[in-house]
Amino acid sequence: MKTVTQYLAKKVKELRLERRWTQARLARLLEMSQNRLSEIENGQGSFSAEQLIDLVTAFNVPLDYFVKTLTTEEDRLQNVIVRLGAHHLQENPAALATDRVKDVINAVSEVIAIAKSPRLVTGLALVIINHAEPTILNQIRYKLLDSGFVHRYGWVLANTLEALRSELKDKSVQLPKDLLAKYRKVERIIDEQLRSPRFVPGLKTESKSEFWAIDDDITTRQTFTDVQRKSSKISQQWGIVTRIQSQDFIDALRHGFNY
Repeated sequence: MKTVTQYLAKKVKELRLERRWTQARLARLLEMSQNRLSEIENGQGSFSAEQLIDLVTAFNVPLDYFVKTLTTEEDRLQNVIVRLGAHHLQENPAALATDRVKDVINAVSEVIAIAKSPRLVTGLALVIINHAEPTILNQIRYKLLDSGFVHRYGWVLANTLEALRSELKDKSVQLPKDLLAKYRKVERIIDEQLRSPRFVPGLKTESKSEFWAIDDDITTRQTFTDVQRKSSKISQQWGIVTRIQSQDFIDALRHGFNY
C-alpha cells in the first residue's frame, strides 16, 4: 500500500512530466536541490506545507487536486474506527467509508492487514474495548487466520490487555465507575481470547508474513534490524517490528476515553 507522501509525490511528478518541465526547473521554483526533488519523487521524502502551496501556484491547479490525492485507504479506515470508538482520532470529512468496511470485524481486520499508521493501529484498542464480545473477537480471529495475519491481531490484543492492566493498577488514575467496570470486563475477555491455542506468539504463516513492520520509515534491512532490536517484549514475542510501545496504547485509551 502506498503512503500519503508517495501518492503526493506521484501526482507532482505526473504534473511535471505533463508540462515537460525538468526536475531542475521545478527544483528552482521550490528552492530545493534537484537531488532532493528526485529523492521525493522516488518516495524518499515529502514536501513541506509551504512547498505544497508553491506547487499549487506553479502548476496552476486547485488545492483540491492534491487534497483528493491525500484521501487514501487509511483515511477511510480511520473514519470507520472513529465511528466505532476511536474518538481521539480525527475523522477526515473528505473520505467516505467503503461498503466492505461496515462493521467492527471488517474494520479491525482491514486495519491489521494493511494499515501502517501507528495512531491508526493503537486506535484499534478503543474499538476492541467498545465492542469486546467473545463472538466478535472470535470472528476477527477466524477471519485473520484465513489471511495469515492472526499474529498481528494477537499483538494488538496483548498490547490492549497490557494497557488495561496498567491503568487498573495505576493508583494515580481515577477511572469513572462505568469505565472501571468496562475495563475489568474487557480484561477478562481478552485474557480468555489470548489463551486460545489458535493464538501462538510469533506464529509462522503460509503467507510468510511472520513479521509486521508497522512504521512507514522501515524501508531498509538496517532500519528493520535496528527497530526490531529495540522493539518491546510483546512485539518481539509476536514477531512485530515497530517502535510502538504499550505506553502508546495507554495514551490511546486516555485520549479516547478522555480521562
